[in-house]
Amino acid sequence: MIATLKSIAQSVSARNGEKIKAIEVAAKFMGYERRAIEDDRASIIELSFKAAFDDIRATSKM
Repeated sequence: MIATLKSIAQSVSARNGEKIKAIEVAAKFMGYERRAIEDDRASIIELSFKAAFDDIRATSKM
């Protein structure tokens, strides 16, 4: 599942370069409501995807 979310995040990040947008798309894929993300941008949802985004950033710098 993390690989799928990572793939979604990579494609979204590549298109618009916004980390939070990628998190929203991945969270919607997981069934979370957008409102929950808007209410608290530093929520558990963001923390859940942090490792995947760190890895994406590391590989994109190569």
